[in-house]
Amino acid sequence: ELSSIFWFALAFSTFLGLLSFLIAYPTVAIFNEPRIFKITQTTSVIFVLTGLQIVPLNLLKKELEFKKIGYIEMISVIISAFGMLVIVHMGGGVWTLIGGTIIKEAIKLILLFTIGDWWPKLHFNYRQVKPYLKFGITIAAGNSLFYVYRKADRFFAGRAWSPTVLGYYSFALQLAQLPTEKIITIINQVSYSAFSKVQNDLDKLKELYLKTIQMSSIIIFPLYIGGYLMGEDLIKLLLTEKWYPIIPVFRYLCLIQIIVALNAFSNTIHMALGKPGRGLTFNIIATALLPVSFYFAVPYGLMAVIIPWFVVYGVICLIWIHYTISKININVYSFLKNFKAPFWATLVMSGAIIIENYIVYEYLNLSIGLLINFILKMGVGLIFYLLALLYLDKNILKHLKKLKF
Repeated sequence: ELSSIFWFALAFSTFLGLLSFLIAYPTVAIFNEPRIFKITQTTSVIFVLTGLQIVPLNLLKKELEFKKIGYIEMISVIISAFGMLVIVHMGGGVWTLIGGTIIKEAIKLILLFTIGDWWPKLHFNYRQVKPYLKFGITIAAGNSLFYVYRKADRFFAGRAWSPTVLGYYSFALQLAQLPTEKIITIINQVSYSAFSKVQNDLDKLKELYLKTIQMSSIIIFPLYIGGYLMGEDLIKLLLTEKWYPIIPVFRYLCLIQIIVALNAFSNTIHMALGKPGRGLTFNIIATALLPVSFYFAVPYGLMAVIIPWFVVYGVICLIWIHYTISKININVYSFLKNFKAPFWATLVMSGAIIIENYIVYEYLNLSIGLLINFILKMGVGLIFYLLALLYLDKNILKHLKKLKF
């Protein structure tokens, strides 16, 4: 049965890869940019790599082997990050994004088969696959729409902007999304299995959801607010002067990622309840509104594209979160109450970072170097954040110690 699913997934992902390969031809005509021909065709490899991962990855999830999954994600991200930095310093430009993604997925695939210790047999029976298709098709349709509206900004920008400006925006977005895609994704994988186990006990489901949201906010709030406050220093330390234009874009994208990260658990809840159609509805609405807003924003430049993320997508996410908590009988006050300690602790952290920067550069007028001051900011921010968190709610840190991914 697993082998049948594996070969079906491989065949379908290969079909998508072939479709991407062929789409390169009309894409060049649409954008009137011959240089994207090879880039578009190269992305077809990603479809095949991810298709090969479906069965071994979900087998690890089924066995609750989240430590192994976390290890695989961590190693693939680290290796791809180093690969991207090498490509950047070699002047790879837009190939930095594509190369990093291919490296990540290839390493992830190798580790899944090595650590998971499962290999498919030469067996295929469509009847064994059919029961999984209905649930899977709904999720796949939602994911496809998700892909459409999350790529709409770059689609319209690619027609209006130069390749350089598009590269700035794409790289800033990828950097800002990195914690959501890596850290929150891992938490979400654990949450789905946990939510599914208690789907028939509403009280336990509510308690588990609120605890998951609270524990995630402890990571999300300081990480993204820190990204906003220290984004300029981070970019200047990691990248060359060529990439400095992405600084303001990166900083504001960090803020919207707070809502995006919290919203990531909404679809998980509905899938665990056996209601993937609700998530599909959300993706339909987002697909109807977000691309249109990007279409009108793109002509006004790089910073204008930030507006749809806040005004359109941010509002949609907040409405979706409200709908989700109402379906599991959680009121707004109970939901917001979970953020009390992380919110105030992050506020204290922000104040400490701002004051440190003022003392060093304005009051003492020191020239300690960018790296040293960045490390100092991180240290001061982390210390004040943890102290404030401990003061506001000691139980939160106890729960964090017990978390096992």
